[in-house]
Amino acid sequence: MLFSSAPSSRPFSLSLAAVVFVCCFFSFVDFWLGQPLLILKWLVVSFPTALVVYLFVRSRFISLRLLSLLLSFLTVLLSLVHVSCFVLYGFGISTRLFSLILESNPSEALAYVSSLPSSFLVLFSSPLFLAFLVSIPVCVYLARRLFALRYAYIPTLILFAAACALSVYHVSHSNKSQRFSLSTLPRAATAYHRCANFLSNYEYIAHHYNPSTAVDSLFAAAQNVVFIIGESSNRNFWQLYGYPLRTTPLLAQMADSLIVFSDVLPPAGNTSKALANVLTFKNSTSNTDQPYAYPNIISLAELSHRRTYWFSNQERATWSQNTSFVGFISQQADVCQHLGYHFFDELSLQRLDQELLPLLSSALADSASRRLIVLHMICSHNRFVDTYPPSFNVFSAVDFQSDPRPWLTPSRQQTLAEYHNAILYTDWFIHQVIQSVSQSTSNSVVFYLSDHSIEVFDQSRRLGHNTQRFTTSSFVPMLLWADGAFRAANPTLVDNLRLHTSLRISSDNIIHTLSTLLGVHTSDYIPSSDLASPAFAESPRFFEGQRVD
Repeated sequence: MLFSSAPSSRPFSLSLAAVVFVCCFFSFVDFWLGQPLLILKWLVVSFPTALVVYLFVRSRFISLRLLSLLLSFLTVLLSLVHVSCFVLYGFGISTRLFSLILESNPSEALAYVSSLPSSFLVLFSSPLFLAFLVSIPVCVYLARRLFALRYAYIPTLILFAAACALSVYHVSHSNKSQRFSLSTLPRAATAYHRCANFLSNYEYIAHHYNPSTAVDSLFAAAQNVVFIIGESSNRNFWQLYGYPLRTTPLLAQMADSLIVFSDVLPPAGNTSKALANVLTFKNSTSNTDQPYAYPNIISLAELSHRRTYWFSNQERATWSQNTSFVGFISQQADVCQHLGYHFFDELSLQRLDQELLPLLSSALADSASRRLIVLHMICSHNRFVDTYPPSFNVFSAVDFQSDPRPWLTPSRQQTLAEYHNAILYTDWFIHQVIQSVSQSTSNSVVFYLSDHSIEVFDQSRRLGHNTQRFTTSSFVPMLLWADGAFRAANPTLVDNLRLHTSLRISSDNIIHTLSTLLGVHTSDYIPSSDLASPAFAESPRFFEGQRVD
C-alpha cells in the first residue's frame, strides 16, 4: 500500500515540522502586512501540503521519500528567503525581488555576499525573525501530535486537491503583488515568470519606441553634456557638504565654480530601480512601473541631433544576459563601451574608473558638433578597496579609532576607511573629467549624480544598500560645472540653478533638467520639475515608494 503506519524517523519529523511552521509564520506575516483574510488561505493551502509531505515521508517507496525531502527543502528555503528579505528590505519573494536578481551582475552579487555578516546582525536583532526561530519548537510539538492520527491522509488529500486548485486559480487570475500568492512554490514561480516577461519586453520596445514630439528649449543648449553617474556615494561623507575629513579636496578647492545641490534624494536604494527613474521621465508617482514606456536620456539626445556615447565601468554581463533597463538604454547610444568583464569567469578583471578617461578624450576629439557623453562609474561599490588604486590609500583604521560609535570594531573601521578612500578617488575622477572637458571643448557642462547612497556604519552596524526605508544616509551628492562659454550664453539658466541649490530635490525628476541642458523639450517635460527653470517648485519626494516629505 502507498502509506505505511510505521513511525517516521526523527530527521523526517523535524523537516516536516519546519514546513508546518512556515504555514503558521506566513499567516502571521500576511496579517502584519494588513491582509488578515490571507491567514485562512495560508492555513487552507500550506497546512494540507505539509500533511501530504509527511505522509510521503512515511511511505515505503524511496522515491516518495526523496520527493518529500525535496518539497520540504524548497519550502523551507523559499520561506527563509521570503522572511529574511522582508526583514532586511521590506519585501519578500516578489517580481521586484527577481527583477533585482536578474538585473544584478556578478560583481554586485559578490559585494552582497561580502556584506552578509552585517546583514545577519540586523536579521538576528529583528523581533520578527527571532519569533520565527523561537516558534520552531512549538511547531515541532504540534506536528508530532497532529500527525499521530492514523487516517489523517484521507481528509488531507481532499483538502490538498482543493487547495491546489484554489492556488492555481488565484495565481493565474491575480495581477496583484506576489504577496497574495498562496504558497512559496507558486509564489516564486509566478514572480519569476512575470519578471522574465517584463524584461523580455525591452527588446520589443527598443525596436518600436516612438518618442514624444520635441520642441527646442528657451535656453542655448550646451554643445557638450557630460553626465557622470556615480555609484553608492553617501553625501554625508563628502567634504564638499561639510564633512570634517578631507574626502573631496579637489572639488572643495573649485567650489566657487561648481553648482552644488545640498538636498538630493534618490527614488530608491539600488541601481536598477533608481536609474529607471533618473534616466527617463518616469517617477515615483507615474501610472506605470514600466520605465521603457517613457522617453529616456539617449532618445532625448537624439532628438536634439547629438552624437551619443555611453562609457561604463559597470559590467556588461548580468545574471539575465544583460536584460537590465540601464543596459537597454546604454545600447541605444551611438557608441557604447563597457569596461567591466563580460563573463563570470573574469571576476578578477575589475577595472578602475580612470580607464574611462581615454574614452572621454576620444569622444571629445571626434568630429561631432554636439555630444552627450555618459560615464558610468564603479567607484564606491562594495568591495570598496577594489575600486581605487593603492595610491589613494590615504585613510586607515587609525583615523577612526577615537570614534565613539560602539559598533565600530577594528575591521569595520578599516572598511570605513576604504570607503573614504573610494570617495577620495571619486573626487579625483570628477576633477579629471572637468579638466579634460575644459581643455578640449567650449560651451560644455559636466553633471555628476550618484545613483543611490549606501550605509557604511554611520547609524548602526549596517553595511550595504538601504532598500527598505528612508534614513539620513539616503541622500546623494549632485553637482554641476559649466565652462565660461556656457555661463555667458545662459546667465539666466545658471542663476536659476544656483537659486535652487538648497531646495528639496528628488533625482526622480532630474531628467527635466537634463532635457534643458540638452536643448530639447518633449510633451513629457514639466517646468516645475526643471532646476534650470524659474518655475521650479518643490514637490513631494518618495523613497522606495514611501513619501518622505
